Amino acid sequence: MSYQSGLIVLGHPQLISSGTTITFSSIPSVYSHLLLMMDIVSELAATIDTLRIRFNSDSGANYNNTGIYSLGGTVTENMTFGDTFGLLGNINGFNSPASRNSRVWVFIPDYANTNFMKNFISCSAASGASANAASNYTDNKGGIWLSTAAINTITLSNAGAAVFGSAGNPADVELCGLV
Repeated sequence: MSYQSGLIVLGHPQLISSGTTITFSSIPSVYSHLLLMMDIVSELAATIDTLRIRFNSDSGANYNNTGIYSLGGTVTENMTFGDTFGLLGNINGFNSPASRNSRVWVFIPDYANTNFMKNFISCSAASGASANAASNYTDNKGGIWLSTAAINTITLSNAGAAVFGSAGNPADVELCGLV
């Protein structure tokens, strides 16, 4: 028996004020799992913005989200049902200190399996208003898209409806298929 393993880059845009969403479309269903890796910032005039995900352009109330986040050492949990998007965590906004992009990873297991609803797991880190520990965020989120359809489109957006990236801080997003 022969097994192949690896990470195959499916898309890697580097964005400079290019729009309020990032979309990967025509995702082939030949991989086992998907992995999104981001070095990202929102141009929302705030210190923090919330990163969101949708699958196959589904804007219905078909997403359940849960998570644990830490802000300056205080841990909080949250859970929502019937959302119109998946929650991936907090990212730095325009009013965060310069050169402070957020790092976000999203794992989507069995994205092409049509027998099960789709899960996603994300981890993000944002530095907030200053470099001190009291304004640092870390988010661990998990969610379910209440659909058995194979995922062929992923759209990222933010709660502030702001553009991603700027000339000084481009957003770097990479979608990979795991073999």
